[in-house]
Amino acid sequence: MNTRALFLLALAGFTGGALSQTLIDNFKSPDANALQSWHGCDEGTGITCTWGDGSLSITSSDTDYSFYSQFTNGCQDITSWESQYVHVKFSGSPNFSIALQQNNPGCNAAVAPYPETWDIVYAADYSDGSDIYIPLSHFNINKSRAVGLAFKAFRDVGVETKLSLIEIATGLPGGRSVPEKKPTGPLYFACTRPNSIAFGIDDGVPELADRMMQIIDAAGIKVTFFTVGNALDDPSQPFTKLYQDAIKKGHQVCPPPLPASLFHF
Repeated sequence: MNTRALFLLALAGFTGGALSQTLIDNFKSPDANALQSWHGCDEGTGITCTWGDGSLSITSSDTDYSFYSQFTNGCQDITSWESQYVHVKFSGSPNFSIALQQNNPGCNAAVAPYPETWDIVYAADYSDGSDIYIPLSHFNINKSRAVGLAFKAFRDVGVETKLSLIEIATGLPGGRSVPEKKPTGPLYFACTRPNSIAFGIDDGVPELADRMMQIIDAAGIKVTFFTVGNALDDPSQPFTKLYQDAIKKGHQVCPPPLPASLFHF
């Protein structure tokens, strides 16, 4: 059987074929997955990806780094998979997350945001130590615009996770069950309100954060700050006072849950 025929066979699950599994990735090549689409790790020192014969070993020192295995570079309609399961065979640490990614409305990888958003689950919740089964219904995205899967937030620093198979399975093995879906929320990388903008800054330097506030005041606009709670709870830094002042000026501050005393005036 030639390469094209094998590719069409792997793709049958996308087009209504009667296969019981749809093979996504068997890690036979570092250049492409079983669907002949891109797979790979983020570039940088925060993650190390080592390719073997039919496996990928991942160690991470930074939870911001990920491995990706895509269905397509554009949009793939996987709504017919809603009752099926992401099945992952692995060894090592299960303390990472798996995301199903959604493309932008134009299905254009050259236009930001790409991907537009994703929903994410904690792999260890669905693991028996060697296999992970996640209902596709647990990923709350627009599945007519799916991009692929991302393996993210490897929590055990320096501990190896080895992946050997990613597929879509039509059912669970005998005796296997899955937990209930935990609440999640979408990520927004673009504004949904007309005539509004969003931008990101690193306010880790107090002087820069204060200068940012001066610029906003000079422009006469009101903004919403999404802040990191650890900085607000650090008495050695002036961030608490900075954002208390922002609230007094009519801005909004949306930190993670923190003691109410931090924002008591």
